[in-house]
Amino acid sequence: MRQTRYWYGLDDWPRGFCTGWGRPGGRRGIKGVRLLLTLLLATALPASAQCDARKWRALLGTRSAYPVTAKSTEEALAHPAFVSRFASFVNSRFNPEPGRNHGADASWYVVQHVLANDLPWRDVFVGRFNVPNKNYPTVQGDPNGLGYFTSEGWLLRYAGNEPDGWMLVAANRILQNTIGSERVAAANNSDADIPNNAQGRQAAACAGCHYVGPYALDHVARVLPRKQVMNGRATFLPPPGTPQPVLNRSVSTTRELVETLVASDAFNFWTCRLAFEFVYGRPEYACEAALFDRCVDAFVATGKLQAAVKVLADDPALCGGP
Repeated sequence: MRQTRYWYGLDDWPRGFCTGWGRPGGRRGIKGVRLLLTLLLATALPASAQCDARKWRALLGTRSAYPVTAKSTEEALAHPAFVSRFASFVNSRFNPEPGRNHGADASWYVVQHVLANDLPWRDVFVGRFNVPNKNYPTVQGDPNGLGYFTSEGWLLRYAGNEPDGWMLVAANRILQNTIGSERVAAANNSDADIPNNAQGRQAAACAGCHYVGPYALDHVARVLPRKQVMNGRATFLPPPGTPQPVLNRSVSTTRELVETLVASDAFNFWTCRLAFEFVYGRPEYACEAALFDRCVDAFVATGKLQAAVKVLADDPALCGGP
């Protein structure tokens, strides 16, 4: 089965009520013979079979343009097609563009490992793993690992160019990956009156993102490895160990930081938002709050991503029901 590390667009099944076809920016529908066959299938099958077909396409996608099917939602969530499909989807949400090499897409490999082995979803971020920075790596156990955040390919990808080596870009990605919080850089002040360093970021125009609030980027970066460049090669020094305020707690290490993030309500919410967008092809609507709450409850009770997806996939709303 062809595997793709990066999800380039949502497929062509409308999901839930008031959704239309696909999603703006994604693929806008199927054409020609595939469209005709799809329409014939939709009119020939009973409603329950149509709903199942929609569910399997959402969870499993296609193989050689033909739908992959399952006998139950549980079977679908254990299928290699779901593991690969969800890993590609998550990799596209955790990274702004495809990685330049396999090691840079370490999140894809770790998500596949966690789902295939039925591990708690939090292990994607705090599991003691390492993804070697080479072609076609396999996830390895590492007592010092931290999900994919300590893998060399990921560190090099998000090391950034802060003059003192503080990994602000990596700090931003960790916040986005774990709780969905992301800052967009407003300006690079290297040629402005405000210096492009820690002191310059304390200016009023910058401090709001860098030093103020529960997820201040400079505070988060101070507990990450510190980049240094020697002879043109980037290496990483251990965090200095100075306590930093994050989420109203004091953390001193990268593990303490990420453990704090995945223990938050924001982590549970963001996980269900990812699951919802995967199944329905869009974020949730306000009128779907009850369904979303059931997703969160299932995830909190089990710690498993599959439990959250099952709640969403089995709800009648996927097929346009009340």
